[in-house]
Amino acid sequence: ARISGMLDRILAANPRVIGLDVFFSGHKGVIEDSLLQNSIKKGNQKIVLANALQNFNEEAGRFENVAVDDTMFSNYARIGFANFPANPTRTIRYFSPVELGPDGPIRCFAAEIMHIYDSSAVNRLFARNNVLERIHFTSTEDHFILFESETILDTTVDLRPALEDKIVLMGYSGTNEWNDPLID
Repeated sequence: ARISGMLDRILAANPRVIGLDVFFSGHKGVIEDSLLQNSIKKGNQKIVLANALQNFNEEAGRFENVAVDDTMFSNYARIGFANFPANPTRTIRYFSPVELGPDGPIRCFAAEIMHIYDSSAVNRLFARNNVLERIHFTSTEDHFILFESETILDTTVDLRPALEDKIVLMGYSGTNEWNDPLID
């Protein structure tokens, strides 16, 4: 219900795209699930849900399964995989723009978001035909606007100036140092 309320407020601010990096693996209840489904429907295909590719088949060169959110939600949004290539360090340095799934190519979460925001940028990315792309970090967390859920749900706060026509990413950003959420 809280995520649904946040989505409704964010959608009212008219962002160009919302990336929702939260897995909805089970049902909470009829009311809560219906609220979330209705909010995602209101997004009119400008919400991207994260999923996970599973069971890589080396012989076939593809993933056998896609762990998608319940169709109650995913049928009304776009999806993009949130997997990253194996990395010996904590900092992700590379990403795969597209992978083969059981039914064909699937874009990564970031590429699916960019496809909605600026499809020509994604076309340039795919034209390079790189299996892996290096991430060139150019900003720190100080360069991004971060809203806590209480601020988003506060109806006295006008979100439009900060969010209109922008990319909005929603996900967990806890405050514990051990998981470095803002660095990630």
